Amino acid sequence: MRPWSAGWNGRRCRCIGSRRCSAAWWSGCSCTASWTASCPPCRKEAPDLAAASRDTAKTARFVGLNIRDDREAAQAFTRAFKTPYPSIFDPEGKQLVKFSGQLSTTAIPTTLVIDRAGRSAARITGPVDRDTLAALITDTANGK
Repeated sequence: MRPWSAGWNGRRCRCIGSRRCSAAWWSGCSCTASWTASCPPCRKEAPDLAAASRDTAKTARFVGLNIRDDREAAQAFTRAFKTPYPSIFDPEGKQLVKFSGQLSTTAIPTTLVIDRAGRSAARITGPVDRDTLAALITDTANGK
């Protein structure tokens, strides 16, 4: 379920901004969130995702997956919400398809918590709040 397990390579992805993520960057559990800048629920959850990312920085790695915007809109979104994790610019869906149907172009936002073995431990469709996501990540990191 980790992106690289399906041939994903951070060097080949078009990231938004200067952050990059590679297979070596991922360790422990991870959290992947699909989003678009024009999606009201995505905008609603963005501050909570950023906070949960900071809260669980020692436990999980976050990556966003922008699936529908032009580059300028995506960059404006990440700046406006001070997103502390990298986001992959993927309007063609080339990275999205590597998540084996766990993420969708129509059900956004969707957030996946992925365990150390690369399995989907939790899937949240719709906005998720900071405390719920942090608890799911902590439980997953602890093997629950």
